[in-house]
Amino acid sequence: MIELQLKYVIDFLQSRGWIMEEQGKRFNAYRAPVVLDLPTDFRIELPKTDHSSAGMEIYLRGILSVLKDLYQNYKEEDFLILLANRDSILSTRIMDEDTRDGTIQFNKLSKIYDLQKKILKQSVSFLLTRQPIFAEAKIQADLFIENSRSLPTAKGSFITKLQLPETIINQDAPPSAGAVVDQVFKSIDFIQKEVVNMQVEKIDKAYVESHQEYINIELLSSINNFYKGAQIDHVEFSFYNNKQEAFVETDGLLHKANQIARFIRHSRNVIIHETPLRLHGFITKLNSLDPTSDRDNTISIDVENIEDVKKVKVFLSSKDYKTAVEAHSQRRQVTIEGIAKQSGNQYVINDPQNFSVLDV
Repeated sequence: MIELQLKYVIDFLQSRGWIMEEQGKRFNAYRAPVVLDLPTDFRIELPKTDHSSAGMEIYLRGILSVLKDLYQNYKEEDFLILLANRDSILSTRIMDEDTRDGTIQFNKLSKIYDLQKKILKQSVSFLLTRQPIFAEAKIQADLFIENSRSLPTAKGSFITKLQLPETIINQDAPPSAGAVVDQVFKSIDFIQKEVVNMQVEKIDKAYVESHQEYINIELLSSINNFYKGAQIDHVEFSFYNNKQEAFVETDGLLHKANQIARFIRHSRNVIIHETPLRLHGFITKLNSLDPTSDRDNTISIDVENIEDVKKVKVFLSSKDYKTAVEAHSQRRQVTIEGIAKQSGNQYVINDPQNFSVLDV
């Protein structure tokens, strides 16, 4: 049985505008926010001290029943998460014609979950690297998804729910669910307000830099693919925990998918050709006719992204090439900074600004 916690009940009430108005010896009384339109004398009383007991659990279950009546957009299973731990819930309500009866095709549901997972993983990578492209934080992104859970679906058009981890105790811990979803919502809002109306020919380095908080090629692509891949148009996203709640609604982005793709493509070209990138990866190939010379020393590295692996060829000085040989023999990752030009199926950095070996 899930044990409710008094501190999380208090967090929930205060984050929704409840004010502690009266203090007694054993209980504190909380006044409801005006938006709930309750009688002026309506109060919720909570114990002043928390202790684990059957009596406390019964009392908090009674509070849960009251809150369920007051906040009918939350289901009981939502409250069992919100009032028991710090985890968050991401709810996706699909309001297209073919889901109005609360059902959905199995293949479509499978795609939705897979595409949601990619969006969340790309958001984790973008938050940790702040790179506009090739954002690589696979360990943390995988850890975030591994600690997320699918919740029972709900009717009302069609609603999917994910339980997301707020805190993960691990040396490679990803950002909190709040930060991850906030970045997703910011990117969706950016798409709705900016991307769909942008004349893509005007995208240049200055534009990308001035919108660096929103522009990550993989994240924008994964959001666009969510609508295209699952063929959905009208969606409402809700995010909530016992500290906050946020909403974003989209309608019509499926029909703007080509414009969004053009924006992504033009931005990507600008980033690739004009913006220095920091890339991490393992050396897969060494090539040099004369390592003592500063000419024609090249290495190839694999840059592992969330969805694929990018091949990058780098020209190095004699000094850096020797370092690369040692790193390769020790199977250590390296970091390269520089402008990456695309050449066929790989990228080439001719003049790296920095080359170093990552600490183990």
